[in-house]
Amino acid sequence: GMRGAMGEYAPSREDELAAAHDDDGSVIPHYQFLPAGAAGGYASVRDLRRFAMLHLGSPPAGSAHVLDPGAIDLIHGYGTEAGSLFGLGWGRAGGVHITNGAIRGANTALALVPDEDIAVVALVNGSGRQADEIALGAVAALAPDAAASAFSAIEAYGAEVETPYAPSPDLTGVWKGELDGTHGTA
Repeated sequence: GMRGAMGEYAPSREDELAAAHDDDGSVIPHYQFLPAGAAGGYASVRDLRRFAMLHLGSPPAGSAHVLDPGAIDLIHGYGTEAGSLFGLGWGRAGGVHITNGAIRGANTALALVPDEDIAVVALVNGSGRQADEIALGAVAALAPDAAASAFSAIEAYGAEVETPYAPSPDLTGVWKGELDGTHGTA
């Protein structure tokens, strides 16, 4: 991540970035992710720690409360029906809130345990989902009950939504036509 403020990739700041690694462990060049969106941002552990403190309702010393508790509740707001595990960019598994992201060469996770005022930031300069495992592993060490509730919720969610695919009759058969993609037409 960058040592300075969170921002978009700039080639002039290349020396501030950790080397990115592909699935096979080889170093890959940094690149501009398009569209920029959330995946186009670069952040340090310090940036994400401050972001976590904001979401826990206690910004760092000298920082203003830019979100009131009602706004934070809306961002983390979840429905009450079965399967309502997602807020605005955040997932909830038991007593743990998590937001994450992955692009080729990097993955991140930020886990919060609001009831215990705990935040865990994991940044990995490799492809995959290791940051999720690291963040949830740290939560398990720091807040075992919250982690147990998270793992239980994740398992229940998976059992509810991960049903085997069965195509409907109108989707079976032979398709004809063209698909336009970024790498040409098929």
